[in-house]
This record gives sequence, structure tokens and C-alpha cells, in this order.
Amino acid sequence: MNEKKVFGRFRFRVLAHGIVILLLMSTATLIADRLFVNKWVGKELLERRARAANHLSLYGAEGALVASNVQPPVPAPPPDMWAALSTQSGAARRETMSRDDIVMSAIYQDDVFRGVVVRRLAPPLEPYPGPPLPLILLTLAVCMAATLLVAIPFARSVVRPVEALARSVRRFGTGELATRAAPAAFAQDEIGDLAVAFDEMASRIESLVRSEKRLLANVSHELRTPLARIRVVLELASDSDSDGARIRSYLSEIAVDLAELEGLVDEVLATARLDAAKGRVGHADLPMRWTIASLGPLVDKSRARFASLYPEHELDVVIGGTDGAELPDLRCDPSLLRRVIDNLLDNAAKHAKGSPHVALEVSADDDEVRIVVTDGGPGMAPEVAARAFDAFYRADESRDRRNGGAGLGLSIVRSIVEAHGGKVELDSSRERGTSVTARFPRNASG
Repeated sequence: MNEKKVFGRFRFRVLAHGIVILLLMSTATLIADRLFVNKWVGKELLERRARAANHLSLYGAEGALVASNVQPPVPAPPPDMWAALSTQSGAARRETMSRDDIVMSAIYQDDVFRGVVVRRLAPPLEPYPGPPLPLILLTLAVCMAATLLVAIPFARSVVRPVEALARSVRRFGTGELATRAAPAAFAQDEIGDLAVAFDEMASRIESLVRSEKRLLANVSHELRTPLARIRVVLELASDSDSDGARIRSYLSEIAVDLAELEGLVDEVLATARLDAAKGRVGHADLPMRWTIASLGPLVDKSRARFASLYPEHELDVVIGGTDGAELPDLRCDPSLLRRVIDNLLDNAAKHAKGSPHVALEVSADDDEVRIVVTDGGPGMAPEVAARAFDAFYRADESRDRRNGGAGLGLSIVRSIVEAHGGKVELDSSRERGTSVTARFPRNASG
């Protein structure tokens, strides 16, 4: 999952909803302004404009009222001013006369006096008080209601799945490891992606916890068996009637049991070390000791170990590069690479039931080095093969020494191969037995 892409989509959704809410608020404000505010303000302004307009009255040359825009009309000029206005000549005809708030202007046409226009000046306007408070509150209420129509569904679309996911997380945190968020119940969005990620994490943790429990059960049993044998042998050895030869045989059995314990502890420690590095790029925390190693000596040591531990089996070894050329040197951790070969051979010897033959093939080409171990056993069932590389998984739950071990061999092999940048594959069938292939890139580097 591309987390950057997921959160980018989520930020885009939030931004898009914010823009929609802003547009809706603007639209609601405009509608409220047109329906309520402008209607009231327009009426108020018209009334104020009418009150503020100049009052005009027109009087004819004989002093009779001709027209007026106000009732009662503005009074005519007094006689002395009327006489002065009616006898103006030249540029004086354009002059006005005033008294108090009355302004008078004479009208002449072709040098003939036609009348007087009398204008009363309006008083200055008072400051505009604005819309009344109830109208303002009503407008705000309409805008908020329109905004909530969009904001509430968006909030519910985010909060509800987050609450459901939080409940699953809390249940998982209390120890209910089977809890899942059920991504199918979520929308196909960022919250749904988060639910999928939670379920993947929960499955991994549940598998890890179950593996740890299986490890405790396996280790406790594997430790109990050799320790019980050691205790019995020590009791027999302490018998005063025992002769030297018998005591030496007892000590030999104790040495075998101690070696078994040492191998078990070594496997558990190796698994813990390798698991601690899982999930880190290139297994950077693994104490890898990189060097250029020749594969031939490593194979010879593993072949000698196999012959010593499993004399009843025959090991067929085939070594060669492409067209039979010698194997190239490989940049690797020689001790870990040797452990891969030994673990694969041990696994083949334990599962080669009914057949003494085990085959080891080491080859190379221009891209990779391959180590293939094949047994002639009855093969694995598909469900067993699918879990063969799981830590602590054992197809055969019997606890005898011959089939002992905690089920860590192939898990360790996979971790080591992946630490070298390679991969491991298993092929099993009832006819051909089981074949495990470990592939190491020629350019592996630390």
C-alpha cells in the first residue's frame, strides 16, 4: 500500500469538502442577502432617498403655482425677492437668491421672464443604522443550516468508520487477537485502506504470538526429554555397584543428550536473532560477516558432517557451474551459508523415509548461485508444504529423538537466504519427494 498516495487522497477529500462547504456558504449568503437583507435595505434606502431629495416648486410669471414635487409646495418668494428675480438682466439671470433653507432661481426664455423655481434644501442624512439584529441572526441561521447539510454527512462518513476501527483496536489491545476490522464493512476509501492495514498487522501479530506459544511448548518438551534422560543416567552412574565401563557408557549417553540440548538452544537463539531483523531493509541489524568465499570447501565440510551424523543415508553431491564450469566465488557470510546447507541436509535426512538417497546440487550461472537439496521421501501434503518455512511449524508432531527439533530449520534457511538478497523455494510431490532450492544472487553485498 502506498501510504503517501493514501494520505494524499484523504487530504484531497478534506480540501474538496472544505471548498464545497465554502461555496455552499457563499451561495446561502447570497440567497439570504437577496431574499432578506436587500429587500429590507432597498426599501429603507428608497425611503431615505425620498426624504433626502430636494423639494421643488415651480411658479409662473404671474405668481401662480405651476408644479411641485412635494405637498404642501415650497412657498413662493416674498414680493421683494420676486421683484428682484423678475427684473434680472444679463449675467445676473443665472444667479440665485436664498433665504434660510430656500434657494430661488429665475427662469427666462428669449429675455422674457417665465417664472421662478423655489427649492428647499433637505437636512443632512443620519448615519445608516444597517439591518435590524433579528434579520442578521436569521441570515446567519440560514447560512449555518446550509453548511451543516454538507458538514454533518462528511463528518459522519469519517467519524463512524474511525470509531468502529478504534473499537477493534481496543479489543485487540485487550488480548482478543482474533479481532478484525472487517474491511468489507468499510467504504473503499482511506479509512477502508487503514482497516485492511490493521487486519494485516493483526494477522501477523496473531501468527507471531501463536508461534511463540508453539515455541514454548516445543522447547519445554525438547528440554524435558534429554534432561530426564540425563537425570536417570546420573542416578545409574552414582550406583556404587556400577563398574567403570558402564559409567563410561552412561557418560557417553549424557554427551549425546547435551549435544541435543546445545543444538536446540542454538536453533532457538538463531531464530530469535534472525526474527529480530525481519522487516528491516536488507536485514541491516544482522551481524553479517561478509567475505569472498569459495563454495567447494563449504560443501566438503557439510558432506563430511552429513556422513558422520547420518551414516544410513547416501549423499549424492553434484557441483558445477554452467556447462560444468567451476563454481565462482561468492560474496557471503560463510558461516551462515554453511548453516543453510547443513539445515537443508538435516531436513532431507529426517524426511527421506523409506529411501537412503539424498542429493545435493550446487550450480551457478551469470546471475545466481543455486543450492538444491532433494530427498527420496514420500513428499509433503500441499497444506504442509505451504507452511514448511513457518517458524516452529512441524509436519510431524511426534517427539522422538529421530524426528526431534522445534521446527526451525527451514525458517532459519529462509531468513539467511533473504539476508543475502536471495530467495528459497520448495517443490514436493508424492512421486519425486521434496526438493528445496536456495538462490543467491551473484552480486550479493553487505
